[in-house]
Amino acid sequence: MSQGAQVGSIAAIAEFQAALANYAAESKQALTMLDLEIRRAVDFVKIDRAKYWQFEIRKAGEAVMRAKDELHRCLTFKSSDNFTPSCVDERKALQKAQERVRLAEQKAEAVRHWSRAMQHELNEFAGRIVQFNAVLEGDIPRAMAVLHKILDTLDRYVSTTAPLPMDIAELERPDSIASAQSVAEASGAEANASGEQPPTESPVPATGEGHGDGGSSDTDPQSHPPAYTGGSSSIPNP
Repeated sequence: MSQGAQVGSIAAIAEFQAALANYAAESKQALTMLDLEIRRAVDFVKIDRAKYWQFEIRKAGEAVMRAKDELHRCLTFKSSDNFTPSCVDERKALQKAQERVRLAEQKAEAVRHWSRAMQHELNEFAGRIVQFNAVLEGDIPRAMAVLHKILDTLDRYVSTTAPLPMDIAELERPDSIASAQSVAEASGAEANASGEQPPTESPVPATGEGHGDGGSSDTDPQSHPPAYTGGSSSIPNP
């Protein structure tokens, strides 16, 4: 069995409807901004950083080739007095260039690893966003329609005017009593028109003394027997 709703404030329902609509609009805007930020971050890692470290690998490789050439020239240098230089600076330059190559290769590998990881997380995020968009595009509009119907029903209920109760003093006024009597008389007239007879009272034996000379007394049971009323009657004692 359905029960009546306990509505404490119609304005609170209207405020909730407005807040729900505001929440849906702000959520859609936030999702759009979030999607742009995520794609910007993914493009920075997968495209920008990948290109940068590939360029650094080529640059460091070229530095290694130059350092090797410098070291080779230093080692093959012969002075007039058959002095062979140690080529310490050239060896340090070659070692530094080789370390730069290894660092660039590690960074490039890290970019490839995190690009795959970010793509996996992006796919997971897209699946959750699809579900949330279904709520924003389906559930919330249906809830808004239900709230609109509830508010419309409550507005019609509030606009309905109930009959005012009649005061006791109003009922005791002479014109009100006359109206009630006229209604009763009209009901009696309708009953007579339909053939119904109003109830009559049974005759009551007279209790007075007789009149005239030689007349019989009214209380004599022989001269005035009690009238039959359809039930048991009492006979007066002589």
